[in-house]
Amino acid sequence: MKKDIIGLFKAARRVSTPFLAIETPDQRDLAGRLVQAVGNGDNPVPKMTFDLARGVMPVNETGKQFLDQYGDEKFAGNPAGALVEIGPRLPRGGVIIMFNAQLFLDDGMVIQAVCNLRDEYKSSRRTLVFLGPSFKLKSELSDVVMLDEPRPDDEQLGEILTKLYKSAFEREPEPEIAKDGVSAVRGLAAFEADQALAMSLTKDGLDVEDAGERTKAVVNKTEGLKYIRGGPTFADMGGVHRWKELMTRIHNGPEDFDLILFMDEIEKSMAGATSDHTGDSGVSKRIHGTLLTWMEDNGHDGIIAVGLPGTGKSYAGKAIGGEFGKPTIVLDIGGLMGSLVGETERHLREALKVIDSIAGHGKVFAFATCNGEAALAPEFKRRFHSGRWYFDLPDEEEKAVIWEIHKKKIGIEDDVHPVDTNWTGAEIRNCVVKAHKLQCSLVEAGEFVIPIAKSDPKSVETIRRAADGNWFSASYPGPYKKDKAEKLERDIQF
Repeated sequence: MKKDIIGLFKAARRVSTPFLAIETPDQRDLAGRLVQAVGNGDNPVPKMTFDLARGVMPVNETGKQFLDQYGDEKFAGNPAGALVEIGPRLPRGGVIIMFNAQLFLDDGMVIQAVCNLRDEYKSSRRTLVFLGPSFKLKSELSDVVMLDEPRPDDEQLGEILTKLYKSAFEREPEPEIAKDGVSAVRGLAAFEADQALAMSLTKDGLDVEDAGERTKAVVNKTEGLKYIRGGPTFADMGGVHRWKELMTRIHNGPEDFDLILFMDEIEKSMAGATSDHTGDSGVSKRIHGTLLTWMEDNGHDGIIAVGLPGTGKSYAGKAIGGEFGKPTIVLDIGGLMGSLVGETERHLREALKVIDSIAGHGKVFAFATCNGEAALAPEFKRRFHSGRWYFDLPDEEEKAVIWEIHKKKIGIEDDVHPVDTNWTGAEIRNCVVKAHKLQCSLVEAGEFVIPIAKSDPKSVETIRRAADGNWFSASYPGPYKKDKAEKLERDIQF
């Protein structure tokens, strides 16, 4: 049976593990549970905490009695001093819990002070616990045992909601409300979930939509993440019938997904991962490796959508969640970048933990768009088991549907549109929007549209040549065929 974080902590104490570093989304909540887990019998052990603002603080009476010998000296802002002065004198069995330890565990004085305590802590069942959202420990701290507390699972979130309901209404939530309420706050730490649910209670019960919006606001503070609830559906986009069929069959099959992970223009984010250039200190390669490992270890699937700008790739990725009622998380690799060494990787690991939590630790379907796959490593492409799909310029039938969709959205009834040879779906949308803004006909608005097939015809030829026979067509069964596309009213001048 898998042990929870408190069980792992107790097990470490039993074998006299001197140092623990625990990654947790809620340090205060975990610290309280750790304190309650040890030394409460006839011979209570001293228990203390440390943070940079307050220094060393006693948690129980035994800890207070121990610290009284230091008078007013609390070592605020001085973790090395606290470890040098108090660390060796901590009575047998004592515990020191250090908050936000990631802020000072790369300091040479702190590292040495920790190393100096190893043998005497090991022999006397004393424990030094480092808490933080994420750690990347230096090699000198190899004696520190790393643990990871996941965000609350559905059972824990259900307990939080039930406790709130009993307090507010003296009853348990209805089964459907309990299910929807838990789903709405997935991804939050325990305290955050408690606050989101409590603030979403009305006189009649739980406002699930409000709880979901509060969750979205919290998740969006995570570096590199944007949470999308709802969104467009397949009915809002014309064409790409084969791709829609694929997603529908996956959703209805035995390997249904619980969350969509959307990554736009992935080739730009991964550009440095396939070269020996070290200008970014190898950050791109480490991001690349972390993503690959995460997808492989968790059995996540996905597709890479390739095509010219404006052919509907991004819209398609964001429509999956709206079509099947699943949450969508946008992962912005550039938004993960930090100024400090190791900061970017910490941001990515934290982002992936949040993604797993929102998915209920189920299946994630990754949807990555790409304007050209040359920069993508073969091992990266292999992780997207559902293949690479080419989104071509829409054919006549697809364009007719796209015109109607956008005219209906804007409220335009004009039945005559400009000649749209080789237009993308985005160019059709732009024409309709322009007609609305200028209060003119679609034909006149078309004078303000220059399709990419005219402005950059070589890019169309290049990407079609690359896709020919190599990528699945998003519009029809089987691989994309360049000659088939060129037979369907194509008028590109080179």
